[in-house]
Formats: sequence, C-alpha cells, structure tokens
Amino acid sequence: MKSFKIIRNVAIALLIVGFVVWKLASNKENMAAKTELANPVITVFPVTVLKAKLENISGNFTVSGTFLPYRELNFVSETQGRVISLLVKNGEVVAQGQLIAKLDDEQVKYDLTLAEAVFQKADDDLSRYKSMSEKGAVTKQQLAEINLAYNNAKNKLNTLQRMSRNSSVVAPIAGTINNLKLEVGSYLAPGSLIAEIVDVSRIKMMVKLSDAEILKIKQGGKAEVKADLFSEANYSASVSALSVKADAAKKYDVELLIENSEKNPVKAGMTGVASFKSGEEKQAIMIPKNSLLGGVKNPSVYLINSKDTVAHLVSVVLGLSVEDKVEVIRGININDIVVVSGQLNLSEGNKVEIIK
Repeated sequence: MKSFKIIRNVAIALLIVGFVVWKLASNKENMAAKTELANPVITVFPVTVLKAKLENISGNFTVSGTFLPYRELNFVSETQGRVISLLVKNGEVVAQGQLIAKLDDEQVKYDLTLAEAVFQKADDDLSRYKSMSEKGAVTKQQLAEINLAYNNAKNKLNTLQRMSRNSSVVAPIAGTINNLKLEVGSYLAPGSLIAEIVDVSRIKMMVKLSDAEILKIKQGGKAEVKADLFSEANYSASVSALSVKADAAKKYDVELLIENSEKNPVKAGMTGVASFKSGEEKQAIMIPKNSLLGGVKNPSVYLINSKDTVAHLVSVVLGLSVEDKVEVIRGININDIVVVSGQLNLSEGNKVEIIK
C-alpha cells in the first residue's frame, strides 16, 4: 500500500513537470511570433527609373500593320454539273471573264432546244389571241390563259439559257487562282466552292491608330509603307478608309491602299510599317513603351515617391507612338520618377531600391 502511494506521487510529479515544460515552450513560441510581427521583414525591390521631362517630337508617327489583298473572292457554283474540262491551275493569274472550266451541258442543250420551240409557239399563240380578242372572237379568260402559258414558257427559256451560260465557269474578277477545288470528273452542286480568287495587283494594309493619331490623318491622305521582308523598298500609300468607332482596345482601324511592286511584290499576310507625316512639332513627355503595364487598353506605370521610395501605380493616357517611346498626355507630370524596369515584380505600396 505504501509503495502504491509512492508510485502515484512520482507520476503526479512527472505530469506537473511535463506541463510546466510544455507551457514554457509554448510561451517561448508565442513571444517569438510576437517579436516577428513587431519586426516584420521588409522586402525591397530593385528598379531602374527615369525622371519625366519634356522632349521635342514631331507629329510624324509610325505604326505596324498587316498586308491584305485588294480583293478576295470565294467563288462558288451557281449551277450543277460534271466537270469535263479544266483550263486553270493553282497560282495562275486570270482575267475577269476568263474561262476556268467547262461543265457537261448536253442535257441542258436538249432542254434548251425544246424550250425555245415551246416559247416560239407560245409567242405565236399570244399574238394570234390578241388579234382575235380585238375582234371579240375570244374571251378574256382565254386570253389570260394564253398569256400565262407565254410567261411560263419565257421563264423556262430564261432559266435554261442561264444554265447553259453557267456551264461555262468564268472568273468573276481578275486575280490569282488559289485553293482550286475542281478536278476533271468532279461534280459541282449549287453553292459548291470552286476556288478563291485573290487580287494583289494592288494591296491593302490595315493599321490601328490611337485617337491622337487618327486626328492627324484624313481620307485620301498619303503615307509611306515598308514591308518587313523588303526593308529597302518604299511603297506609296493613300488612306482609303477610316473607322469612326474605336475597338475594345481604344484603337481605330485605318485602311491604306498601295500599288504593288513588280520588283518587290508584297503578298497578303506579310507585315510592315506605315509612316504618317503631319509636319507638326511639339514638346511632350515621352516614356519607354516597355515601362507600361496593362497594355494599350488600360495603360499604367509605377511612379516612385522620392521621399520614402515607395511605388504607386498610376493610370496614364497615351498619345503618339515614336519608335520605342510613347507620348503621355495625362497621368505623369514633369520631374515624376517613372519605373522603367523591374515593374513586373511590384505591387502598390512596395518599397524599392533605385539602381543607378
């Protein structure tokens, strides 16, 4: 009995000692956590900057664009029939009205011969009944029936004449045959694609301009175009169409018309740049394009507070684009410190270190 009490007392003592040790360890962890909260680690982000200032710029500007064909047509069949001869191939240049293929029209010719005879009889009958009607020899009902038969015969004849013409497949526009779908022996149905015809004797370029840029050009205005592939060649262009409504990116579509070159022919799908000259000169705040965040739809930059070197995100309004720089119309003032690299790692209120 005495030994049991001794064991119990020892066990109780061990439990008390264990609890005290656990409590002390817990208090130590809490104190360490409070110390960390009281002394947080401040991350400083390295950035390079520039001080905003006015620069002399001209009103001239350049934009990138894509070349498009002057005309492009998906040429489809208006009739049906089997191809008995094919006179062109992919890549061949054709003139407007040039014969491309011939369809089997034997049955159409038979039907057309019969329709011509039926129409001739209906025409003769109508003339005779009109003469008899003037003399009161036929009723109005009889004349109306003869007139209906005449119209039906005429419509049938017109339809077959058109089918006969359509059996000769001709190019509706001048251009280059592309994606030809015909083969000798293939069967055409109405609406079937025959080929694409692409006209690149002249070429178009589509560019997108900001609101500040589009105000500097007008319908019929001139531009100078260069293709990326032919950097030494210059192409004269005129403004052929101006959008009156901006897209979701706040850009306006502008179409340029260019006379293609035989020496350096531009193909649809190539890219290039268009240069516009306004003759104006002015001073403006210019910043590198790579300092922008949010794209052209919602452009913004980080400005640095010179007192505490903290980054603040600011929305800006852009103007002309000149090479690798862009004009800032609103959002940045002279002597503001603009982050030009390192901004991708920043968030609002971050501490920064300016790298010289």
